[in-house]
Amino acid sequence: MTASVDIRANRRYNELKEKGININFEEIKRGIIARDIADENRDISPLRRADDAIILDNSRMTVNQQMQWIKKIIADKRNVS
Repeated sequence: MTASVDIRANRRYNELKEKGININFEEIKRGIIARDIADENRDISPLRRADDAIILDNSRMTVNQQMQWIKKIIADKRNVS
């Protein structure tokens, strides 16, 4: 599951705003980018996608749309077996 940096930063920004925390959007975005780079390049257990991974980009999806997408993937996999 993934989403664009801008979408992830916006989600985090809104989450913090709801908690009354005042933070700059660009600061959040820079933090996400830095964390992604660190996670992908660390020496121990760097984050990598499996070669056969099915990627859900939920940048523009509601939770309901995500569930429908997942259910379709599962149904398709059951029909192949």
